[in-house]
Amino acid sequence: MASIEPAPVSTRSRSRRAVGSPPTWVIRAVLALVSVLALGVGLSATAQGHAQLLRSTPADGSVVESAPTSVVLEFNEDINPAFAQVIVRNHAGATVPTDAPRVEGPKVITALPALSPGSVVVLYRVTSKDAHPISGKVTFTIDGAPGFAAPAPSGSDSTPGAGSSDQQAASGLPGESSMAGPAGPPAPWLYMVTGVAAAALMTLGAIVLRRERLAQRRPVGVPVPSVSPEPGT
Repeated sequence: MASIEPAPVSTRSRSRRAVGSPPTWVIRAVLALVSVLALGVGLSATAQGHAQLLRSTPADGSVVESAPTSVVLEFNEDINPAFAQVIVRNHAGATVPTDAPRVEGPKVITALPALSPGSVVVLYRVTSKDAHPISGKVTFTIDGAPGFAAPAPSGSDSTPGAGSSDQQAASGLPGESSMAGPAGPPAPWLYMVTGVAAAALMTLGAIVLRRERLAQRRPVGVPVPSVSPEPGT
């Protein structure tokens, strides 16, 4: 009597079952791009989240015709009144006596005494209400003084003519660094990474969809019974 045995499933049929799986290198590439994109977005958000000086009155680097009665620093976040420090220096580098600054939301206002013509340097150190510190300086010039000292560059580490007492007065202000500008747009590389990651995800989706459609169209191999003749027949 002939026995019926199922024929083994061919390797080709087995491979069709896994045809919907995307290549491993594609998955790894997309994961790497997504990781880089997430890192870039995180760094950008962190950089843009810190408090920054938007503008000042008088403006940094400006020349005014008369001595201002106050200097106003406006930031992009509300400032904590308990952590607002301002030091003013005249053209000789001496510290000008001033009252404690007044804080009105994102503005820090410091009343000024009568200042003689020449350059004026305003050092500041403030902390926003969400604990982001910022320090720097603003320099402007009062017109009318022949031979007055030129304003110190914003990025200088010291102010010419400042005495030891002035250095001690400013020791609590790490604001000798350059004045921070307004928050700018995200860096161009961030747009590039975003575009590449989006293109990679779209490509992966297209590959997977195409493979799944091919898998549905091709019949999966089914074992076909085979008849083995009995010995002697």
